[in-house]
Amino acid sequence: MENFTEVNQPITPKKEIGSILSHAFENFTGTFLYALVFVVIYLLAYFIFNGLLSFLIPGGGDYQNEVMRVMNDFVEDKKYDLNAITELQNSLDAVRTTAVMISEVISKSITSALLAPLVVGIIYISYQFNAKKEVEFGDLFIGFRQNTAQIILYGFITTALIQAGLEINMLIGMYLSFAFFIGLPIVFFENTSAIEGIRKSFSLVHANFITVLVLWLLAGIISSAGVLFCLVGVLFTFPFFFTARYSIYSAICGAPYEVKS
Repeated sequence: MENFTEVNQPITPKKEIGSILSHAFENFTGTFLYALVFVVIYLLAYFIFNGLLSFLIPGGGDYQNEVMRVMNDFVEDKKYDLNAITELQNSLDAVRTTAVMISEVISKSITSALLAPLVVGIIYISYQFNAKKEVEFGDLFIGFRQNTAQIILYGFITTALIQAGLEINMLIGMYLSFAFFIGLPIVFFENTSAIEGIRKSFSLVHANFITVLVLWLLAGIISSAGVLFCLVGVLFTFPFFFTARYSIYSAICGAPYEVKS
């Protein structure tokens, strides 16, 4: 593709957990302000898209209303012991139907597909910082200008499979999330199709199984750590899950070609 040209490549981490993690943290701290803007836009868009789609897809709106009613009752009762939480989960499970579960999979898949180019933006900014290049605000939206159709398709397919896997068994969903972890950088940097990105991600993840598994788990823990700080902390930790993708990808595949934005 004419948008990709070979240049002096940035330093890449070794295929070692410590090296990749250090590389990811360096990129994360160096792109912090952009990451903060990213997560605010991402979360707002997620709640808007997912909320709208949940009500537009048959059964979704009724389920959302019932969930809100059950949650409000739970908060008003102010029962936060283990038994009450178990009862809450049972109440939520009771209002779920097969149609509702399907609608959830569809709505979350569409939402993730629409937001996939934005995730590519934060991955690209990590690359720009690592390559010592000037970062601009518009770089956050490069996924909407480069290989956009395949990026969106990748987001839809992988999220649909992960969500369906979670509905069947949590371990299946987690495994698929792990297997697809570096697929998005592949689709973007290598200008591949969504299917090729999925295939190559599976292949590379399994060829580097332990390293990617440990880093995937650590990235998930670090990204969700903000929940411990009254949820506000998520604004600061959430982007790490996405910036870590670039570090893992570059360690396994080497520094990508330059992308002309």
